[in-house]
Amino acid sequence: MTGDASSSALSYSSGSNALSHVYIQYPPLRCHVPGSRSLFYDDGNKLILSLTPNQVFSWKIATYNPYSSPSFDPISEGLGILLVKSVGLSQKAFWGFFWTDCPTCDIVFVKTNGLELYTYGTESQNLQLVQMKKLSISWYIYTHESRLVLLASGIQCKSFTGFQKCLPVFHDSLTSDRCENIHGSLPVYSDRIVVSVVDNVLLVHQAEAKFVIVYDIYADSQVPISAPLPLFLRGYSKANVASSQTVSKISGASESKNLSDTEESIYGDQWKFLVPDLVLDVSNGSLWNISLDLEGISASSSEVQLILEFLQRRKLEAEKAKQLSLAIVRTIILERKPVPMVARAMDVLLAAYSQAIKTGSYFKRSITEEITSSDAPNAAVCESITGIDVGDLLEPGLLGSEDLPTRQSQTLGPANNQLNSTASQRNQSLVTSSPATSPADFYSHVCSPIEEEMAGDGSYLTAITIEFLRSYSLEKLKVYPNTYALLVQILARDERYTELGLFIMNKIIEHSKEVALQLLDSGRQNQQIRKLGLDILKQLSLHHDYDLLLVQDGYCLEALRYARKNKVIFCDPKRFGYTRLYLPVNAI
Repeated sequence: MTGDASSSALSYSSGSNALSHVYIQYPPLRCHVPGSRSLFYDDGNKLILSLTPNQVFSWKIATYNPYSSPSFDPISEGLGILLVKSVGLSQKAFWGFFWTDCPTCDIVFVKTNGLELYTYGTESQNLQLVQMKKLSISWYIYTHESRLVLLASGIQCKSFTGFQKCLPVFHDSLTSDRCENIHGSLPVYSDRIVVSVVDNVLLVHQAEAKFVIVYDIYADSQVPISAPLPLFLRGYSKANVASSQTVSKISGASESKNLSDTEESIYGDQWKFLVPDLVLDVSNGSLWNISLDLEGISASSSEVQLILEFLQRRKLEAEKAKQLSLAIVRTIILERKPVPMVARAMDVLLAAYSQAIKTGSYFKRSITEEITSSDAPNAAVCESITGIDVGDLLEPGLLGSEDLPTRQSQTLGPANNQLNSTASQRNQSLVTSSPATSPADFYSHVCSPIEEEMAGDGSYLTAITIEFLRSYSLEKLKVYPNTYALLVQILARDERYTELGLFIMNKIIEHSKEVALQLLDSGRQNQQIRKLGLDILKQLSLHHDYDLLLVQDGYCLEALRYARKNKVIFCDPKRFGYTRLYLPVNAI
């Protein structure tokens, strides 16, 4: 969107401590070409195009990479030279163009006085005007996925007209202080606004007020996620500038101006916001990627349940969202927040995990980055998806996060070995597209750490752990066995043996080998608790473990009888002592 706007100095920051929840990351993709007439965005092919009198330069931006080099093609005849002439003859009245697959035309030129629809003859290599839709246009936006072009008219750009596949679909006007959309109405504080979408989060840029309002599209609310804050530039430093300039020279791009001259303003007249999350600075030839600061958003909100729901909907930085979610739950427990608050937090995370399992979105991808230059960290990226057996994650099976690497290595097979053969040039990592937290994640990142730090508050820990179990049961998820063992340890440490016995007998604490071993360890001072552990080993038919415990306790004869009855084979006779046992058959 265009309009007069005063320049303001960008605030530079190198970390997430800055007062910003939305930022652009230095360095940008340099698209400046000497002699270029202008920059254009081809949404259908995800290309940035720069036209010179004799060449067309293009940058692929389907996967944003600030270090990518352009490809270029000579302009000698046909469509390329027609585009250059069209742009040159009508530069002042020309907004842009886009390819379309509608039946009436091949390419659409957007000018200040309307739309021009052309067909392109491959044999004649000529453009033929088939229709013109007259309309005063102040700015436009086109998305190839929807085949919809949105045109704004009027002095304050409050009149909108939509064409889908070059057919009119709507015409509407906005009131002076509301931004109408499919979610209802959102307040605006500037006469000039632009919008971006990052990971299904709507960013309403108040261009004149110089700040961004953040809305979660899938949240049933018109309330912003956080307070309005400025758009920041991050990662800027003199060292980074020098490195960026070196890379630019290697890739063939040129720096016509100093950073202090070219990047001193924000929301400038020549800023074009591209769908969904890019900003093209036409005057300086720079393409910026817009990002969310999940850590900053999380730290600024006191609504635990709402911020957890927000984090669980994120996909672009799923691993970060997952770790932040676990950290929030861990923190509210360490701060001894009310048990109902902790319970609601648990319900949010486990409901998200259960949904991720059922929909199949809980998986991990193997990402391999090939390093071809020390100055260009992302020369090539290979990706493969590792499947997970969904049946193991819900009752009655179990799969924790620590089981994933083994399965992944088996799934990748020979391809993984091939990648490892050139490990000096490749960097392989596992990433996830879901922030869902598994039962094993909860144990390793929440249950175990809080138990160590809150050993003296057994009553609160017991209440919290029981809420964990209730949430698991509500979502029909299998509890990680060590969680039950941890509850045994907490109750036994406080000598609450009666409650512990009732929990075991009523199977509030499910029987497992981990629980049995913890009962045996905790029952050193209470024989009844130790007996519960031995009984669980027998019930689970863990005969070998049961026999070893009998031997350790000195009940060798009983151990031999049990071994013969249950066909337990001891590979090491030393377990019975170094002296040979000569016992008649009748004694066994």
